Amino acid sequence: MGRVDIYKDENGFTLLELIIVIIIMSILSLMAIPIYQNIVNNMTKTNVSTQVKSVLNVAESTARVNLKKTKVRFEQKEIKLILMEKVPALDLLGDPIETWTDEKILEVIELDNQVSIESEKEVVYDVNGVPEEDVIVVIKFGALTMNLSIYKDGRVTLEDII
Repeated sequence: MGRVDIYKDENGFTLLELIIVIIIMSILSLMAIPIYQNIVNNMTKTNVSTQVKSVLNVAESTARVNLKKTKVRFEQKEIKLILMEKVPALDLLGDPIETWTDEKILEVIELDNQVSIESEKEVVYDVNGVPEEDVIVVIKFGALTMNLSIYKDGRVTLEDII
């Protein structure tokens, strides 16, 4: 009597093949999670830097066009672009001096839920569209903390804090 192979014509995977596929998929998913988190962090960083650079460019051009100072106010969950107006005032000796106050808010940018400004600061652009002083703003998103540096010469840098 001959031997009959009962598995000869069946299609499908063996248990060993299924276990190997599951192990390979697990390894691939474990490799993908950190990569995905890095991609999300980079996208958030790019989004924040684009929004900030855009507001700073608008502040610079608004100051030049209107010949008025323009302020960018960094608050915890938003960034405000504020047009300023010149107000006559007197110093302690009674001599006229030039002072500026907030005239109107031109734009408000709401930050993503995971993004916050750690140090609330203001950057004032003079009538020539140049920042009046160097300012460093600390921005936090997720586990990342970054320094946004705005310099009097117009340079803007965004760097990770390690």
